[in-house]
This record gives sequence, C-alpha cells and structure tokens, in this order.
Amino acid sequence: MNRFLIATFLFMFALGLNAQSWEKCAVQLGEHSEQMEELGSNTVRVFMDENGWFYPADVIKDKTMLKNDNSLKQFWSNRVKSSVEERKINSDSYAKAKNIHARESYVKAINSKADKYDQVYFLIHGFRKRAYKKKDNATSEQDYADAKRLIQGESKENILFIEVYWDSKHIKGIKALRKQKGLRLMEESAIPSALRSGNALRSLVKKIEKDTLHMFGHSLGAVFLAEVLFTNLEETNTQTPNSKFIRAFFVAPAIGSESFLAYNQRSLKAVKDNYQTYVIYNPNDFVLNKSFGAPKWMNFDALPTEHGNTSLGCNYMDDIDSLTSIFERNFSNYNQPILIKIDHHANGKKMFCHHLHCYFRNPLFLNLIK
Repeated sequence: MNRFLIATFLFMFALGLNAQSWEKCAVQLGEHSEQMEELGSNTVRVFMDENGWFYPADVIKDKTMLKNDNSLKQFWSNRVKSSVEERKINSDSYAKAKNIHARESYVKAINSKADKYDQVYFLIHGFRKRAYKKKDNATSEQDYADAKRLIQGESKENILFIEVYWDSKHIKGIKALRKQKGLRLMEESAIPSALRSGNALRSLVKKIEKDTLHMFGHSLGAVFLAEVLFTNLEETNTQTPNSKFIRAFFVAPAIGSESFLAYNQRSLKAVKDNYQTYVIYNPNDFVLNKSFGAPKWMNFDALPTEHGNTSLGCNYMDDIDSLTSIFERNFSNYNQPILIKIDHHANGKKMFCHHLHCYFRNPLFLNLIK
C-alpha cells in the first residue's frame, strides 16, 4: 500500500473516531397516545419528528422509530416497501400523503375548537425535553401543565392551548457534562431539528382559523418560534403565518439578536406589522450564560456565543441593545420588540433559574398575560 493510500486511510479512520452520532439522543414521540395523560378539552397536542414530520394518532412504537433513524418519512417508506403493495405505490408519495394527513388532522382538531375560545396559545418547549418516560428533568408535558395553570390563573379569557412537542433531543445531565457533549448536541442536532420543525409548523399555523394567535417559545423553543415567523424565504417554499395579528413571546431565548435580521422576510407583506414580539431575558440565567459550575478540569463552561448563540436571552455583551439597534436601523416601520428583564424572583432574590416555570410564575411575566 503506498503512502498516499495509507495517509488517506488514517485520515478517514481518525475522522470516524471524532465523528459523533446523536441518534441515541433523539426523542421519540410515537407512543404519545399510550404514555401521556388524557387531554383536557382546552388542549390540542401536536407531535413532530426531527425533520418536522407530523406523528399520526396511531401508535408507532418508539423502538420502531429508532430503527428507522427517528424519521417518519423513512418509517412510512419502509412500511410500503415491506408490503405486497410495493409495486403499486410510490413510497415517497405514500410517505408524504401520510404526513399531510397527520398535519390536516391536527388542523381539523384545532379549528373545530378555536371558535369556542377567546384566544389560541401555542406553547413550544426547549432543549433536552422528553414528553414522557421521564429521565433526569421535568417532561415537556409537565412544563406545559405548569404553564397552562399559571397563564389561565391570570387571564380572564377562555384559552385553547396548542402544545407543540418536537424532537429537542435528550441527554442525561451527567453525560452532558463530559467533553461538552450537551452543548455539542444542542449545536449539532437540536438546533437543526428546531429549524426544520419550526419551518414545517408554518404549514399548520397558516391554516388556523383565528384572527389573533399567541405563541410562546422557551429557551431553544425560541429558535423554533423564530423559524415559524420569519426566515430567508429564498431557502424555503413554506409560507409564513398570515394571521391578522400574532403575539410572539421569546422567553429566556437561546438565540442571538442576529436571528431578528430576517424579521421582515415573510410571505405576507402587510402595510401594518401583524407581529408583536416580546423578549423576556435574564442576565443571571446560568444555562444561557453556559456557566454550569462544573469543575474546571471538565472544561464544560463556554461563552454564550459558542455552540449555538444564547446571548440575547442573557444579554451577553449587551445583545439586547444590539436587538434595539437592528430595529432602529432596519425595521423602524415595524412594531419594536417589547423587552422585559426578569432577573429576580418575586421575593427579591436573584434568579439564576432557567426552568420554564421560573419565568412563567414571575409577576412581571404574569402581568403580560393580564
């Protein structure tokens, strides 16, 4: 074997050793109808895989999803290929039809209830969340239950809640500390999943028959929410929501101000801005600051701008001022973001907490609901 081939082999071998597969960190949601508590009449749940494909109501075993690389598209395609109908049905067309059918089922469920409620609230969770089979932190189902209780406790209106469950990946806390695996998982797998899923949810949101929508994205859910509302339209054929008015709450957002540079890139070019955004930030939030207090030898802490920018949520390097400047320079005719700093608990103590309920139970946040 000549030197060139040996060098190539060694390079590829080393590349393989350094490559990281995150398949085992995927969050499967196919058993939701079996594993989760029965829904109240004021809630509709939407489930999506890492590519933004919609889960059906029928049970798909989580082990089956894992065998299909956590892809609903692959699951549906393989289902056709293993059947006697293979020669009669195009597997890609079959998979797409199944996805559209699942999405339209969600749309129908929402619209059948929407006119019976004063408001519609979308809830979008953040990174490292499982919907069921709890591991080492609260499930997204539990977070949503807290959020709904707190919101409904302040609002005098009847609210229809849309709980969005997406593959935000999961890794146990102790494993996340090793070699910055948690941060790398977020950057390399969870953020791409949020972008794909947020883009796909547009096709559902634009079909909701309600003039005003409220949308809440917590932590990495802010990446998801930004992708629902605005992005580079040249990179996608999916239209942004066309509701008459949308209130968008970016709660402890795991994004940087640069995410808003695409604020005006929407399908609907209205004379009057149909969005009002709220940015709830906290300079003390230890997760957004990526200061986890691990021993220095573990080399886990990072800058907010590393492994996925979270500088807006913790106002690192005055990123809130950067957001204001972006709107002053580029979007003076649009509704300016309403900025709310929540850095203390109700009892006056500094708030280092990143959990959803720490923000949602804060009086400053609850005043927005009123």
